[in-house]
Amino acid sequence: MTAVRIAVNGAEDSDDEEIDRWTGALYGDLATLDIHSIDRVGAEAPAGAKAGIADVVGVLVATGVLSATTVKAIADVVSAFVQRSAARSVSMELGDHRIEITGAGRAEVEAVVRLWCEAGGEDPDP
Repeated sequence: MTAVRIAVNGAEDSDDEEIDRWTGALYGDLATLDIHSIDRVGAEAPAGAKAGIADVVGVLVATGVLSATTVKAIADVVSAFVQRSAARSVSMELGDHRIEITGAGRAEVEAVVRLWCEAGGEDPDP
């Protein structure tokens, strides 16, 4: 089973509500892919809050048997999201390998995604 951790990063003046809204929009975009599971990351609620699990703002995890093609598709969706949204950047982790996608041009993003997939043991062009 493979997991890709995706974190939406706002600008310094972004609040949790804004980041949560962007995360929801990205979740909707990723839901169009054939991914076994895409979920918001949960954490224990902070002291003084209602008991239970609270969402960690801005973090999604895609899990399942993710082929190299699917991992690249996730990166493509994230790249398109960053290009059209006000989110400053989105970071992605696959194993020990991490990239941060910003408003860079498509060619630069594709080159970085290719290297990231290869470093994570995935062949982006099966």
